[in-house]
Amino acid sequence: MRSTLIAILVCLACGMCSTAVAGDVDVTSIATKIVKGRDQSGDVWYAIKGVVKNNDKTEQHAVVTFQAIDSEGFELTSVSVVSKLKPGESKIVSTQSYMQETDYKRAKWRVKD
Repeated sequence: MRSTLIAILVCLACGMCSTAVAGDVDVTSIATKIVKGRDQSGDVWYAIKGVVKNNDKTEQHAVVTFQAIDSEGFELTSVSVVSKLKPGESKIVSTQSYMQETDYKRAKWRVKD
């Protein structure tokens, strides 16, 4: 997790990143699952993944931020993944994090604008 954060910060500082909502990068097929059950504080570890496609003719360093929202559109949490994509390349990106089980069960996931 720490290495992902460092990569995001370096990428943003260098100005080399494009976001997943840019016209040249698409994110589809977002899916999540619990990878470690509820602990004493009510947290669950979950994995999240999505298919990222570079539609541009140049290499892209994409920062994909997955956002969990509730039924009213309020953010519950967000996690980011950095991926280097060759022109026309598609790949699955994924990461793991934790959140309250009650929030996980009511979350709707999307790519953050």
